[in-house]
Amino acid sequence: MLLATTGTDRISRLWDVSSVADGRCSVSESGRLIGESYSSPSVAFNADGKQLALVDLMNVRLRNSVDLTLVATLAGDLYIYDLAFSPDNHWLAVAEHHDTVALWDLTRPASPHSNPLSPSEGNPKTYVWRVAFSPNSSLLAAGASDGTLALWDLTTLQLTKTFHLPKAVSALSFSPDRKYLAAGCLDATVWLFPTAQQR
Repeated sequence: MLLATTGTDRISRLWDVSSVADGRCSVSESGRLIGESYSSPSVAFNADGKQLALVDLMNVRLRNSVDLTLVATLAGDLYIYDLAFSPDNHWLAVAEHHDTVALWDLTRPASPHSNPLSPSEGNPKTYVWRVAFSPNSSLLAAGASDGTLALWDLTTLQLTKTFHLPKAVSALSFSPDRKYLAAGCLDATVWLFPTAQQR
């Protein structure tokens, strides 16, 4: 069982936290990665824990979480603020500057490709701060610094709903049945919205 931490010192660390499962707290560092940029704002494991994604300024490095070998470098040209794997490991969503989400298709590990997504009224002066997938990997939500909350249907990659909140979106989470999306804002409010695929 691994925990990944990252921050502003260019170093990302992996910690062995398996002892917590049997009531102990004997945490030890099991790996260390040094990035090229001054900070790494986000790190994520995929659903089966076999891959690790690390932000390095404008790029994302996919690594094997066991031996830390490099699987792929997802090169971009915009600053990155957040990332998330879809529960089915098909997608990696990358929250970027210029009101953009880079949606990487990971079904071909040797040649991943990106689909750029942006709200219909995308504002290049804002940035996407948070991204989240629904539990069944059918929906993607993105929250921006101007309070825009966008929702995409991943079967068509079409924007289905856009909401406008009074402050920047700082947290996102779907309900387990994916019928609702909760969004936290910088003014300490939490908003609850119905998704586009209610039954």
